[in-house]
Amino acid sequence: MDKKKRLVFGLFICMVIVVCGIYILNSDLLVEKVYGKTEWKADALLVFRTGTDRGTLISNPMEIADIQKSYKWTNFHIECCVGAPDFRVYVYQDGEPVSVWHGFNEPNNEAYNRDFARRISELGKRPPNVWVSEVTVPSGVYTEDIAATLGHNVILPLRSEERDARGPYLIATYKAFFDRNSAMGEAAVKDSPLGEFSGDDIFIPLQEALIQEGVLRHTSSVDCNKWYGSSFGIDSYAERSITFYLERQPSFYEFGSLTLEYSDGDGWKGFIVTETSLNESTREMIQEMGITIGSK
Repeated sequence: MDKKKRLVFGLFICMVIVVCGIYILNSDLLVEKVYGKTEWKADALLVFRTGTDRGTLISNPMEIADIQKSYKWTNFHIECCVGAPDFRVYVYQDGEPVSVWHGFNEPNNEAYNRDFARRISELGKRPPNVWVSEVTVPSGVYTEDIAATLGHNVILPLRSEERDARGPYLIATYKAFFDRNSAMGEAAVKDSPLGEFSGDDIFIPLQEALIQEGVLRHTSSVDCNKWYGSSFGIDSYAERSITFYLERQPSFYEFGSLTLEYSDGDGWKGFIVTETSLNESTREMIQEMGITIGSK
């Protein structure tokens, strides 16, 4: 066998080894596959393509549930996703965004979950049935305010309030000291709802004070922003914070040993969904509320 043939044969053997390795790693032989399902129950889907004012709104609960059942997440991909999505499907429950599905005109771009990808691709091919206006809303103007002005039209936020606050908010932070080798240390570095981790009880008096002042709208879960681990295990600490979404600024600027950071908010983005194109009078009402129509 000459040198060139030996080189080709060697490359072929290497490719076989690589393919076999990938197969083994993605098989039940070495990897315990993890399958996940969506935990929320969506009641509305908005199929939206950037750059157009038309979209498709789907609100049949049985159809949405059927699509949702086809979703299956695994802890590894058999084939990689390729390129940016051709369109997006915004998923809502009770008017609040819970997920975004990326849609492709060619569904094999998400080949590791082909059934779900095909279902989303089919949604993108449906004819539009609504007009969609992208809007930027001032801080302190909420979906219920817009709905009261515009009547039966649908107001859908682009992101959850945890990602895009719709009004003033207050972030409170404290340091939780622990032994990182203990059960408390393991819990202190995890995000959790208020009340689940005992150290977070430090936030409860502040929450009660905000309720008493009548300014609290709702409360986020507790986030572990960062943590420092001592090489000896003890004297480690985590910075844990919580966000209180408010109607207005409270009367106080300090509260015990907590570090407080207040913000008036920067406004939020969303969609106004209508059966017909916005007429001039509706546009004027929207603009009087300080709402800007457009993607910027």
